[in-house]
Amino acid sequence: TYFNISSSDITLDGTWTEGIRGFKGHLTYKGGNVTLQSIANNSQAPLFKSISAEGIVEDLTVRGTITYNGTADFSPFCGVNNGTIDRCRNYCQVTASLASVGGICVTNNGMIHNAANTQAIKTTANDKYAGGICITNNGTIDGYGTSIGKVTGAQAGTICHRNNGIVTNCQISLNRTDLTKPFGGLVYLNASAGSIKNSE
Repeated sequence: TYFNISSSDITLDGTWTEGIRGFKGHLTYKGGNVTLQSIANNSQAPLFKSISAEGIVEDLTVRGTITYNGTADFSPFCGVNNGTIDRCRNYCQVTASLASVGGICVTNNGMIHNAANTQAIKTTANDKYAGGICITNNGTIDGYGTSIGKVTGAQAGTICHRNNGIVTNCQISLNRTDLTKPFGGLVYLNASAGSIKNSE
């Protein structure tokens, strides 16, 4: 099923409690000014709980301000991505005190192409992690914009906290708020199965 969203704004508030589960369609957003005409998430749940392997989400921006009170790992955009996220951006500022946080998704098992995080992604917990694009990458992250938001956590990475997959063609502008905590310019932890290519 193909979904084409125009410039009409959509706001997720306190009644949005879980997120779209197992999205299998093809969603494209054709909005105008992304800071004004995009999906505003001010809830405690992501827009997508999960995106299935068949799912494609393109040109979508999520914006807003969230003080996240939950204990489960959190992203304002997507929980688990098994499909394709293309040219999507996070304009949502997130502060968590009990959970790890990611800009575009919590866990990426699929493809994230040309994504960007422009707002502060922060966890104040002493044992939690932060990633500008995702917390854990098991798939592919290809291309990343140079305009980024601050990423802060006990262990944080501009792209992701842990990379078990492929990070390629990523260029970043290093931006962090807490110089006393461990930080990875691209990723905090590149596992033995992880690969970083053509990135700086």
